[in-house]
Amino acid sequence: MSIQALRTALLGAAVMSAGQIGQVHADESIPLEDVIVTAQRRVERLQDVPIAISVVSGTELERRDVNRQLELFRQIPSTSISPFSSAQAYIGMRGAVTYDDGAGMDGSVAVYVDDVYASRLSMTVFELFDLERVEVLRGPQGTLFGRNTIGGAINVVSSLPDGETDAKVRVSLGNYDRVDIGGMATGAIRGPLSVKVSFSSRDRDGWITNLLNDKKLRNENSQAARMHLRYEHDGWDVILTGDYARESLADMGRIPVRNGSGPVLDWFTDLGGDWKHSTNPTDGYTKRRNYGLTLRVNRDLGAGVLSSITGYRHYNADWAMDSVGVPQVVVVDSLDDKTRQFSQELRLAGQLGASIDYVAGLFYLREHTDRTENFQMVLGMDDRFLRPSDDLADLVDLTRQDNVTNSYAAFGQVSWELRPGWHLIGGARVTHETKDIEAVGRAGGFGIIQTTFEASGDHRWTDFSPKVALERRFGETFSAYVSASKGFKSGGFGGAPGRAEDAVTPVARETAWNVELGLKANLLDQTLYLNAAVFKTWYDDIQNSRFGPPIDNPDSSFGGFQTVNVDHAVVQGFELEGTWRPVTPLTLSAAYSYLDAEYKDSLFMDDRGTMISLDGRRMPEAPRHKAYLNATWLQPVGQGSVRLSADYSYTSSVGQDLLSLETRKPAYSLVNAQMAWIPDDHWEMAVWAKNLFNEKYISHIYLLGPGDIGVYGDPRMYGVSLTWRY
Repeated sequence: MSIQALRTALLGAAVMSAGQIGQVHADESIPLEDVIVTAQRRVERLQDVPIAISVVSGTELERRDVNRQLELFRQIPSTSISPFSSAQAYIGMRGAVTYDDGAGMDGSVAVYVDDVYASRLSMTVFELFDLERVEVLRGPQGTLFGRNTIGGAINVVSSLPDGETDAKVRVSLGNYDRVDIGGMATGAIRGPLSVKVSFSSRDRDGWITNLLNDKKLRNENSQAARMHLRYEHDGWDVILTGDYARESLADMGRIPVRNGSGPVLDWFTDLGGDWKHSTNPTDGYTKRRNYGLTLRVNRDLGAGVLSSITGYRHYNADWAMDSVGVPQVVVVDSLDDKTRQFSQELRLAGQLGASIDYVAGLFYLREHTDRTENFQMVLGMDDRFLRPSDDLADLVDLTRQDNVTNSYAAFGQVSWELRPGWHLIGGARVTHETKDIEAVGRAGGFGIIQTTFEASGDHRWTDFSPKVALERRFGETFSAYVSASKGFKSGGFGGAPGRAEDAVTPVARETAWNVELGLKANLLDQTLYLNAAVFKTWYDDIQNSRFGPPIDNPDSSFGGFQTVNVDHAVVQGFELEGTWRPVTPLTLSAAYSYLDAEYKDSLFMDDRGTMISLDGRRMPEAPRHKAYLNATWLQPVGQGSVRLSADYSYTSSVGQDLLSLETRKPAYSLVNAQMAWIPDDHWEMAVWAKNLFNEKYISHIYLLGPGDIGVYGDPRMYGVSLTWRY
């Protein structure tokens, strides 16, 4: 970390020195702009929200060319993200994470796009374009949002039409033959009716070369579009949104990083492999397509706003990828995942007199997921394409889950100003959830699916989750709050069950109690924002999924999936975020989090059927240290300006398996930099670099019988971007 810190200091010095070439004409700095959020279902300043929340504006996302969650989360405290595939990522927040991607399980972090919940793990990875902002709320948030959430909520807010005529086009060219094009157009159609259309297209060659067939892996090829129709008149605000997105990608290029029951790393290096050269024996791919419609109707009733949010999502994913990364053990994981989701939320938010703010809502979700997965061990020729008469038959296990989830909830929160500066906050949520599943297993000799079966099951969960908080505001400059809240995640049915009893035995629900103390400051004539939170969370019945040798067959050379509940865990830590403008051209932003996330009073059965203690073991996806620093200098030059920016991020080592302590993502640091010339209000040209020092780092790692398999993060990317605004 010290070398990277030195690099960062040099970059920061360069940014500041370059900025000082021009003359600063102001004797004092311009105040920071207020950050406006709607996290509590009303418009308010970020500094007035008694929640641990981070906000990234759409303008900042565009300037830094952040188009996926992996890049976004590098600046968010207490978070982690691991891309298992191009179509799916595991999101962790304050120790809460879900690795089970089966049809009958849910994520630990709720993602909302324009108030519509994204129900599947694979639906939480999408293009970030033409946004107003992204709000990341840490800790349980059941009293404010439609779906229950135990770890936190990510609220993605699109940029809406406002009746003004505007347009924008942005083109980026970069290494690996990158060509990205995005843009938007908006304006009034007639009277109170306005429209906005936006699009994004990204295309880049792969940066990993497969040594066995000379093909390029880890490319980008995605297209997305969104359209809003908005009607605003006489207290009505009606927004109809339609969106569509597709991806067609090459293989992930999974690479062995540690030997297990087989010398996979030795085989890999003997073939000449490294982090940019893979030895995948099959030609993998990922294809995704999703679209949706959302109708938001807001009616101002005077004392409050009544909102109806109706959403429909249609999602398809199809992939097939090599799992081990060497030709000596050829294993192909292929998937066909279809999800249809309907949700309806009714919400009333407003004021009672001058001292009470309230939110009350009802929520319904119906999700239908049909997921089929094949695990294929190739013996000789790949039977999917060719099987000569003398070729051995491949070993193919199949699992299919068809699950229907129905979730019903009532939630609400009230903030009462007891006396000037003192606010008492209380809220509660009641959730009732049902899951009905049909499961099929076909044992083809591989051993992941142990028996052939057809089974069905169902289960019901009901929960009451309260929240209470006390906030003290000291004028416009300082506030403090203390809160206690409960989080809940319903149970489910574990993915890829190996036996009939595994398929229909429900995983128990997971709960958490979070206690938090927060401070928010607006200092030095609003040139310094400083926010801090100290928290402790007690988890019970943590849903944990891992891949390892089945307990009934500990001599299995490969393994099977197991999802069980771990008794207890305690997560405690603190988070710091700040923005400072010491002089008018310079803005500094920083964030840091510390997490102590450990299992407590918990036993787990290992691969040999032995109960072992997990006490003191760290939870997965919970980096002990995480830091972020950005320096931006905006210098007037003639009629335009020059913007210089650099940022540094650090994430400490993260474990990704309950039992194997060696299966970890090592710590890593990344530096990005950008220089932009803005000659007038219409044009901007930027030169940028991501991962400037070409850091080699692992973004995801998983354990198989033969060893640990890793997915590496992107190497240095650089390019130029040209933006035109109307």
